[in-house]
Amino acid sequence: MFFRFYNFLLFFLLPLILLFFLMRFFFSKETKQSIIEKFLFSKYPRPPGKLIWINGVSIGEAKSGLTIAKEFLVNRPDCTVLFSTSTISAYNEIAKQKEKIILIYLPIDIGFLIKKFIDSLLIALPPTEMVFILESNSCNFDSSLFPSTTNILFFFITI
Repeated sequence: MFFRFYNFLLFFLLPLILLFFLMRFFFSKETKQSIIEKFLFSKYPRPPGKLIWINGVSIGEAKSGLTIAKEFLVNRPDCTVLFSTSTISAYNEIAKQKEKIILIYLPIDIGFLIKKFIDSLLIALPPTEMVFILESNSCNFDSSLFPSTTNILFFFITI
């Protein structure tokens, strides 16, 4: 019930959410690429072979995830690392690396966007590993654990 209400509310607010991100773009808080990828106006090609998906939303999570990604690439050279993030600073930090990492922005946490993202990337060939890095502090625990994403992934994993 919660997920239906959550997705209904976000779908209803989608025009305002889009306007918010366009304003962020106007004030240089978003890039054209980040908006396109966050709202899935572009397609994500599924890389062939084994895939390790790492998600690190903020810069701190991204740095931790990058360490994990490097270890995977050393220990599992047959795999491709897909790294998703939500912030420009994290994206730019990961983009500096010379590692074999596919870097994308995670879509906005609206059910149909997340489902489309997961369908295009994961359903045909599920990832070998999934790593979600969550940062916590005394004020804001689970701020990067999105309800639609976790709900759809839970369904995806338990099939």
